[in-house]
Order: sequence, then C-alpha cells, then structure tokens
Amino acid sequence: MALVLTVQLMKVLKSLKETIGFPITIKYATTSVILCLNLFTVSTALTTSEYSGTIIAVTAIGSLGTLLLILCTAGESLEAENSELQFNLYDLPWDQFKPQDRKTLVMVLRQVGKPCCINYQGIINLNLNTYMQVINASYSYFMLLESRVT
Repeated sequence: MALVLTVQLMKVLKSLKETIGFPITIKYATTSVILCLNLFTVSTALTTSEYSGTIIAVTAIGSLGTLLLILCTAGESLEAENSELQFNLYDLPWDQFKPQDRKTLVMVLRQVGKPCCINYQGIINLNLNTYMQVINASYSYFMLLESRVT
C-alpha cells in the first residue's frame, strides 16, 4: 500500500514540476528587476524629499519579497521531504516483501534517488539559495542604477 502511494506521489511531483516550473522561472527573472526598480524608486524619493511613491514602493518590495520567500520555502521543504522519503524507503524491511513489491521498491528508490525540486528544464530551482540569488541580483541591479545616476 505504501509503495503504491509513493509511486502516485512521484507522478504528482512530476506533473507539479512540469506545470508550475516555467511560470516560477519567469517570475524569478522579473522579480529581480521589479525589486530593483522599487528600491531605486525609494532611494530617489528619499533624496528628492518626494514621499508619495515611497509607501507604494516599500509595500511592493515587502510583498514581492514575502511571496518569493514563501515559494522558496515551499520548494525547500519539498526537497527535505524527498530526502526524508528516501531515508524511510531505505529503512523498509525489503527482505520480507514479495518479489513484485521488491521490484517496485527498487524502481521507487531509483526515482527518489534523483533530487526532487521544482524547476523548469533545470534552469532554476525553487529553494532558499534561489531566493538569495534573486535578492543579490536585485541589489546588484540597484547599485548599477545608483552608480549611473550619481
């Protein structure tokens, strides 16, 4: 029963990766630019004493950063669950299984041995390292804009 559920889980994870991988990849690329532009708006408003756009920009920075953090945390927990599933499958008493169940267990172990993460064609993974890359890229773009203005 547990092996059947594991096989079904692997099918669901594969469809999940195929379905939401591309939009998340596009979101990361655009989020860096949007965060950068909002940081630039805040810094320009603070130097020119115009505070009308500052509240909107700060709200956008906070909401985008929070949404990105939630998505990356979900991806990180998926990777952790995959590792836990792998360890739990290794601890099964496989010598007491029927031959057909052993074959299924070997198939599932091979599948679980591959890292499970949400991505689009291996371009970008959904985890906390990606979150830091987006934040660092946003800051780099912001510093580039700041150096061009001054």
